[in-house]
Amino acid sequence: MVVVPVNAEEEVIYRLANATQEGYQYLEDEFTSFRSANRYYNRNKDDYDNLVLFENEEVILMEYGIVEFKVNDGCTLNLDYHDVKHNADNTINGCYGVEGAYLGSEKNTNRVYFMISDSVGYTNRENVVLHPFDNLKVRISRYTAKDDRLYHEIKTQLSSDFYSSSILLDEKPTYLENDKTYYSYDGHYFYRGFKEMIDDYHADVHTNAINPNNPYYNYFEYLPHRSLSNYSDSEIENYLENVLFFDRKLDRYSDTNGDRANDEVNRSQYFNEASSFFANQQLYGVNAMMMLSLSINESSFGKSKAAFNDNNLFGHAAFDTEIERESGRYLNVASSIYSHAKHYISGRYCNPEKNSYYGSFFGNKNSGMNVDYTSDPYWGEKAASYYFTLDGLLGKKDYQSYTLGLVEEPKDLIFYKNSELTEELMTIKQITPYSSIILEELSDSYKVQFDANIGESALYDFEKNVAYVSKDMFDHILNKDALHGIEYCNITFDANGGQIDNFDQVSIKVEKNQLPPMIRPTRQGYEFAGYSQMIRVASRDETYVAQYNEIKSIEMLENPKRIVELNKTINLSNGLIKVVFADESYKEMPLTTDMIRGFDPNVEGVQTVIVDYCGVQTSFEVEVNGQISIAKKELDQDVDQIVEQYNKSGDFNTEELFRINDNLALSDLYL
Repeated sequence: MVVVPVNAEEEVIYRLANATQEGYQYLEDEFTSFRSANRYYNRNKDDYDNLVLFENEEVILMEYGIVEFKVNDGCTLNLDYHDVKHNADNTINGCYGVEGAYLGSEKNTNRVYFMISDSVGYTNRENVVLHPFDNLKVRISRYTAKDDRLYHEIKTQLSSDFYSSSILLDEKPTYLENDKTYYSYDGHYFYRGFKEMIDDYHADVHTNAINPNNPYYNYFEYLPHRSLSNYSDSEIENYLENVLFFDRKLDRYSDTNGDRANDEVNRSQYFNEASSFFANQQLYGVNAMMMLSLSINESSFGKSKAAFNDNNLFGHAAFDTEIERESGRYLNVASSIYSHAKHYISGRYCNPEKNSYYGSFFGNKNSGMNVDYTSDPYWGEKAASYYFTLDGLLGKKDYQSYTLGLVEEPKDLIFYKNSELTEELMTIKQITPYSSIILEELSDSYKVQFDANIGESALYDFEKNVAYVSKDMFDHILNKDALHGIEYCNITFDANGGQIDNFDQVSIKVEKNQLPPMIRPTRQGYEFAGYSQMIRVASRDETYVAQYNEIKSIEMLENPKRIVELNKTINLSNGLIKVVFADESYKEMPLTTDMIRGFDPNVEGVQTVIVDYCGVQTSFEVEVNGQISIAKKELDQDVDQIVEQYNKSGDFNTEELFRINDNLALSDLYL
């Protein structure tokens, strides 16, 4: 792809140089036209290690190098590029991966071609800077094998030799050596030499790779969402409470160290929400641990500002009710998880009829959710890394528990209704790499878990949503030893006067000998108290009937902070409600963002905030004050003056200290 067509001459100076570690060795010849310079370049490049063509002082063509994606200080600059394989426009953000492998330039179209995260694309030349490999003064992104683990070390800037992140991906593939580093911009084929890799990319082969016939596929990166975790909600809840020590939900948001996570280590919106992940796994066919891992990446373990303000764990909005749409926030954390499972994953990223469908696995910028979900080219690796790490800490129940069929060569993906492959179910556009869960091997076909929801209901049935494919559809089989039959039990949850997503009752398929999740119904004016019998490991078909405590009233025992700074998050510290039941028993509960409605931090003045618990309401008032930020700024200036005076004279102004102390005491109303 290094062909450089020409359509115009420019009044500039073109020079050529051989790039070396010591610097550029310039050739004596100079050219006033690109045509003549390019002709010389193509005739003589094989005589040099890395011949580079300059337009004035700018590199515009080279044999071996990287493209540096331009970024801005706030990391808000998304770079538009055209994905060659998909013939579609896409975006990446250099703050998550600053460089790609350079593949060529086109002078007449002003295009620069590159590869990053297995995606080949082009962008305008002004969006990137070209760096010849031989002349680099810093290391670039690479894969490292250490202590039998595989890491991806990623650069987000080229001004220093340091790596911004080191993603733990997987156990080390056997063909890689410990304490060695490797180059790869597709994540599947690894190279000891950068130039050998680029030669293969140009030839569209893998001849020089260490693993030319054995591509690497990260299990959790290519595991489809249509899978079931082997963990239970109680195991995850125990981990969140007793290992991460989350003992309450957030009641305010403070990020003093700039890591985009609330400072209090024991507070998280994950508290008491493990069952929501597993309930939606069974209802909508979306792996609970994949949802949890994805949300860790998006919400900093449930401690982000969006998680607190908007009960949003995933960074998107697919609101299910008018109240949520009007307020621009989820009513509660469980609603965020439900929306992600039902609308985003099952309805969109698992749906082959949607334009965003490139396979239901995390993937990369070439296939999977990462193509469309985010501008971070390594988002899929990061989400998979959280899954791998969590699974390792929890007992390694999920790692390689499914057999995956991988499609690498471009082809139409034909799914059939029957094992004889005579009745077609659906043909999916060419997607490579593509991954399916293999459930059973038959004589001429494989039975696979089908991404699309075949039934009319939004609920996903793992037993019914299957398809059959020809054995020659898959180019690689990952973890074939895990292939085993699955036997399901039909577990019914009766809402008993309440509802589960507008259903009076729901039935789910639970793998035999697995513990069903706690699926919580809602009923206006009632608190869910559990089921008629303890949920137990599935050994037969079973029905559970919901039980409730009727609520008589709720009241505020203690109001939270009464003054809120304009455009800042509300502070619910010390907020306490009393829930009185029909039998006159009661309990006290801390106020959380799940309970409040109608607060707008962007509107100055007194606001009445509605507190809603299971449909029973009370309220309290807060004042959104625009003068607080001014007062805080003045207070900071006063403190700076006191410190400056002390640094000069060694003395404090006592009266000024008392005044500042009084102001600090008053500031406790809103801090």
